[in-house]
Amino acid sequence: MISRIANWVFAAFLLAVGLYLAVRGWQLISLGGSWYYLLAGIGLIGVVALLVLRSRLAGVLYGIIVGLTVIWSIPEAGLDLLALLPRLAAWIVVGLWFLTPWHRAAMRDGSGAVWTGGASLAGVLLLVVSAFQGGKVVDFERTRTAEAAASDDWRHYGNAEEGTRFSPLAQITADNAGKLEEVWRYRTGIPYEFKNTPIQIDNSIFMCTASNILISITADTGEEIWRHNPQNRLGGATPEAMARGNTFTRGCRGVSYYEAGDDYTGTCPARILTGTTDARLIAVNADTGERCEDFGENGEISLRGGLGPHPIFAYFHSSVPMLAGDKVIIGGWVIDNQELANPSGVLRAYNAIDGSFEWAWDIGRPGDPSMPDEGETFTLGTPNVWSLMSYDPALDLIYAPTGNASPDYYGAKRRDIDDAVNAAVVALRGETGEQIWVYRTVYHDIWDYDVPAQPTLVDITKDGETVPAVAAPTKRGEVFLLDRRTGEPIWPATDCPDGSQPTPAGECPVPQDPAKYDRVSPVQPFSGLPRFNEPRTEKDMWGLTPLDQLYCRIEFRKMRYDGHFTPPMPGGGELGEDRTWGGTFQYPGNQGGYNWPSISVDADNGLLVAQPMLLGNRIYMMTAAERAEASGRSSSHDIGDAPPTGQGSWPADAPRYGSTSRFVSKWTIPFTDIASDMPCFEPPYGRLALIDLNTNRLLWSRPIGNMNELGPFGIKPGLPFEVGTPVYGGTTTTRGGLIFQVGTLDSMFRIIDIRNGKTLWKTRLPQTANGAPITYVRDGRQFVVVTVPDDPEDGEPSGGGQLIAYALPE
Repeated sequence: MISRIANWVFAAFLLAVGLYLAVRGWQLISLGGSWYYLLAGIGLIGVVALLVLRSRLAGVLYGIIVGLTVIWSIPEAGLDLLALLPRLAAWIVVGLWFLTPWHRAAMRDGSGAVWTGGASLAGVLLLVVSAFQGGKVVDFERTRTAEAAASDDWRHYGNAEEGTRFSPLAQITADNAGKLEEVWRYRTGIPYEFKNTPIQIDNSIFMCTASNILISITADTGEEIWRHNPQNRLGGATPEAMARGNTFTRGCRGVSYYEAGDDYTGTCPARILTGTTDARLIAVNADTGERCEDFGENGEISLRGGLGPHPIFAYFHSSVPMLAGDKVIIGGWVIDNQELANPSGVLRAYNAIDGSFEWAWDIGRPGDPSMPDEGETFTLGTPNVWSLMSYDPALDLIYAPTGNASPDYYGAKRRDIDDAVNAAVVALRGETGEQIWVYRTVYHDIWDYDVPAQPTLVDITKDGETVPAVAAPTKRGEVFLLDRRTGEPIWPATDCPDGSQPTPAGECPVPQDPAKYDRVSPVQPFSGLPRFNEPRTEKDMWGLTPLDQLYCRIEFRKMRYDGHFTPPMPGGGELGEDRTWGGTFQYPGNQGGYNWPSISVDADNGLLVAQPMLLGNRIYMMTAAERAEASGRSSSHDIGDAPPTGQGSWPADAPRYGSTSRFVSKWTIPFTDIASDMPCFEPPYGRLALIDLNTNRLLWSRPIGNMNELGPFGIKPGLPFEVGTPVYGGTTTTRGGLIFQVGTLDSMFRIIDIRNGKTLWKTRLPQTANGAPITYVRDGRQFVVVTVPDDPEDGEPSGGGQLIAYALPE
């Protein structure tokens, strides 16, 4: 009796699953997708009928379904374990019922267990074989092509002015890395974001926290020396104001250090400089934390001059001011995805001693580096430089990464001056601000594909000649390697994603037909370096079970996706021939690819350490009225809809607002509101790779990050499998042949052998690090310091961010 009841319950379960697969499978077919799910659903309904009849053929038919699923899975997923698991695991687990004595007792003529067991065994064997298909690595000998400058300190955000994140230290090596131990830990006591990568000079470490609070601690013991609160007026003057802020208005990525020459006679010879989110440039004494009175007015300069009227949140600074000789160069973050009347994206230089204005790079006033006259402004709404810059002292060139003009995903009213420098690396003369060259990584950027990362300067050897290069990582998941003297690509693309031949400049054809009134370029530049933005297909859609995998396939098919550079489209309404019902799929999404943590290099050998994030987004474009209806507010915007630059007003039906979000599974557990929230495509979501820039060769590539913290329905499974999680931090490379790696969602700090990508040592951090590790020597001992964000307790801020220092035992 119990066996029969269990059999009925099992049959009801299979009926529900079969109906879901059949109904939703038919929907997938109507969208041009796979027939598998409909056929599997019909097959399961047949199994249910046979279970009701208590026939052994139920197990036989189920075994046939599993066997055909194994066959179907091989061309779909190959021997990729993570791709095979959602296709096979659920079928195998559910099929265990047919192997039980209870099932046999409920049937009239046996169980058909041989069929189910045999097919399930085939699936298990396929999974076992795939589990041993490890990523290939290449051992290589490091041949020094040049020797980067040596320093025991970490004096700049990227260690050197060139932004290399390379240290010449070699006390910690592959042979002794496993002995590393924690030697001190410092808590800031300041809650919320801690995105900072600190700098270190002599026995002092300098950092900034949420709301631009500056702190100095000792480098050997982690004891606090001083702190300075600039009383940030945008989310930081009081704890209440800080709580009202957000990750942008509170964020601070780092500080700069300037040391005056021997002819300086003031009281602030060594100073820390920072830009604040309420748009000030501040200088404090590096020894005491007191304001440098000879800099600007009371140690600060307002950066709102020449920007015209604007809300305080529309313009601010979160990245590190850059030093070019005696000049401080600073860009600014301009509010995203808004109107045409945004503040200017102007880049400005100030004297590092007295704070006097030196020059401005304003693309709307070519050749005019001056401040605007009284009542005038810099050119409004231009692309900005919100991320970090690099500097080549020998060439006196600044390398500035640019964003794009707003709105982010709609460019119908972009001007020629905007398109001329959007999503680009711009080389400027440090002394004068003169524009020397521009290399655009995107033409007419309507994908929010800013160049988000600090350009990295490295010398390589190509065809026996030393070439000074600049590597520009992009949100697109590509790194462009340019001659830093001319901006010419060193390795332009030699093949295109569609199989066609690129132009000599490395340009390839891209999808056309953008949203109404907008335009797109017929070609886009592509890098010849190894790419991490391979197009996604329906086969890549992922889930823990066939049910949520089917959900993701349907949602993918609803969207327009013609590969890289598919134009953002409106969503909603009926499914048309252009498949815009579900908006547009963008891969990689607007967080990258690469973002501001950038890359690192082995500067001695011309090797690039890449750590891209591989997540996609879903974009919907909306008119002003549709946006207002969705948000429940007026269609007018705080900044104003009237363009001040003669660009005319917006047509009412212009889909100028972009709504973007991660493409994740919203399949819910039946009768609940609990959604999977896992990415809708298979891992890895983060990679670590090594590229030889001299020969343009991928030396090794591996997923980075395990499943300790990453699981469905908010579950933290604690599994050690390296699947490749999203990454938010950076890497540091050393002359000792190591990569110090942080930023994966498993909250790990790893030491990687640069020769083969193998993990030599790892330890768990309290949270996922956002910056990059730094390393330095004090009293003959090499330290490695990692910054860790605030560890919330029950959703509330706790003891603030932490600095954790590691070293070999004394």
